[in-house]
Amino acid sequence: MKKIIVPFLAAVGAVVGIAVCSTQSVGGPVTGGPVSGAALPPGKQFYQPTRLEWAVVALNALWGERDMSGVNRPIHYLFREGRDGVHIVCTLTYDDETPSSQIDQAKRLTEIQVDDFAKTHNWPWLKLQFDTVAIPTLHSKGAATGN
Repeated sequence: MKKIIVPFLAAVGAVVGIAVCSTQSVGGPVTGGPVSGAALPPGKQFYQPTRLEWAVVALNALWGERDMSGVNRPIHYLFREGRDGVHIVCTLTYDDETPSSQIDQAKRLTEIQVDDFAKTHNWPWLKLQFDTVAIPTLHSKGAATGN
C-alpha cells in the first residue's frame, strides 16, 4: 500500500492542510473516481469543477445572500455561470422600493469584490455581468393586483 500526500484546498483556493491518503482506497488517492470498474453511487463519483464553477461556488459562499451595500433595504445576490466561459452573472434581487442609488452602489461594491477575487486567484479572464429583479412589495400597486 502506497501513501501519498494531498493538500486540502479551501473553496477559495488556499492550501489549508495536508492529508495522507492510501492508494488502496475504493475511489483512488486523488480523483475519488472508480477503480477498475467499481460502481460508486452518483454522489461519490469523481467530478472536477471548472474554474468558473469554483468562482460561482466561492462567490455565493462568501457573498451570495447578504446586503453588501450596508444600507437598510435588503438586496440578495445570486452568482451563476455565464454562457461564454468567462462571465459570472450576478442576479440582484430587491423590492421595488429600493432606491436606484442603492442598487448602483451594490453593483459597484460587487464589481470591486469580484475584481479582488479574480486578482487573488490570478484569473484576469474573469468578468462580471448583472441581472436585476425587482419584486413588488405587499403594499405596491403591482402586488395588490398581481400585475
